[in-house]
Amino acid sequence: MHALYPSLRIQGEEADESINKYEATVKPSDIPLDFISQDFLNGTHEKRFELLQKLQILYPGQLNSDFLFDRFSTRDAVVWIDPLDGTSEFVKGNLPAVTVLIGLTICGISKIGVIHSPFLEDSAVYGRTLFGTMEHGAFKLFYDGDAPKKEMLSRSPEYIDPFEKSSKLVENHVF
Repeated sequence: MHALYPSLRIQGEEADESINKYEATVKPSDIPLDFISQDFLNGTHEKRFELLQKLQILYPGQLNSDFLFDRFSTRDAVVWIDPLDGTSEFVKGNLPAVTVLIGLTICGISKIGVIHSPFLEDSAVYGRTLFGTMEHGAFKLFYDGDAPKKEMLSRSPEYIDPFEKSSKLVENHVF
């Protein structure tokens, strides 16, 4: 990650000394920077425009005024990583309860969340990734460890529609 973005801060459970002694398993040249295109994100952003206008009233200062989230300075960002959430479940062999959590904050405001479930239905081959931003919505992407690399890179995330279009936001509702 630091090879691509040297000024990006990474915060995790492991000490920097323990992380720095390992070589990255994925090289920066292996990362397709266009896997999720700006056009794809802009299309989902348009679906959420009315909702974003309401959210801006409920959460002032949390969204950009134009609602786009397309660029930021890595100097203002922190990536939060929990590489093995559910350690006790992992030890017990309850693999579907194990996740990898990744978050991105910019200027102290949460912007992106990622939950990767590497094991589905006790399978070491199939997994699922859920990720989202307030501006663009939530998405899911399935993983098949047996699929060829080219096929894996040709996948497209699926937009998760959060609720019926006729639903209305309820202000100050206590759940």
